[in-house]
Amino acid sequence: MAIAAVQVKQLRDKTGAGFMECKSALEEARGDFDAAITILRKRGLATAAKKASRIAKEGAISAYIADGRKIGALVEVNCETDFVAKTDQFKDLVQRVAAHIATCRPGKVRWDDPGEGAALLAQPVEGEGRNWEQYISEKIAQIGENMLVGRFVCYQGEFLEAYIHAGGKIGVLVELSGVGGNAVEVVGTLARDLAMQIAASDPRYLSREQVTIEDLTREREIYREQAAREGKPAKVIDKIVEGKLSKFYSDVCLYDQAFIKDPSVTVGQLIASKAGAGSRITVKRFVRYRLGE
Repeated sequence: MAIAAVQVKQLRDKTGAGFMECKSALEEARGDFDAAITILRKRGLATAAKKASRIAKEGAISAYIADGRKIGALVEVNCETDFVAKTDQFKDLVQRVAAHIATCRPGKVRWDDPGEGAALLAQPVEGEGRNWEQYISEKIAQIGENMLVGRFVCYQGEFLEAYIHAGGKIGVLVELSGVGGNAVEVVGTLARDLAMQIAASDPRYLSREQVTIEDLTREREIYREQAAREGKPAKVIDKIVEGKLSKFYSDVCLYDQAFIKDPSVTVGQLIASKAGAGSRITVKRFVRYRLGE
């Protein structure tokens, strides 16, 4: 089948492989982008274990924690230029949107679909006598750039923490459960450390138990074929595969990652060390935004 040049370029941007290698992989995969990435990895031409997305938009990410840390919101608002993204006027807009999502959400704990985005825009801006769609339209006219609420999420739970990194380029919202009678300052420090960990290390899963069968099967196939191509003896290939899977877990699973402040312990060990008598602190869920992804 014919492969368009734009498809080849997108695959090159994702994997760093050469033009002809990308074209060949896409042809073999009959245009299936994810399958082409797997083919390149099996050939040793793409080493990334997860997709890398290039920044396509400007703007900022902001967070808001409310109701005694039982509600938290994370939002990305986009604009056209980095210059506007750094202005106080734009930063104030992003923070106001985050606060509104946390305190006036329209009926759902988490919204991240177009219908819910429409619901947000239809809600009134507190003290403004207009809704969010009208308010943002006025800001567009004032600033002279198109702006939109790109995505947002709201969690409600036992203990919420947020972390914003790199001037609003990366944002994290994390929820802890089982905090029980643990000291608030201990839980707060742990939650912030975990949010920073997620921002820095970008885990795909909470724990290895959450890794899908499909992902494990794919990784095993890739590692096995890589070892065979390198001429490794058949009797040691299984051991090589399991060793690489262990590294895979430590890269993509939050609990298996080395703690950024003390790499001698894993995040799972850190969390276990902070639990008080009779309690078991766990990370219930998290979300990480990178601007433009």
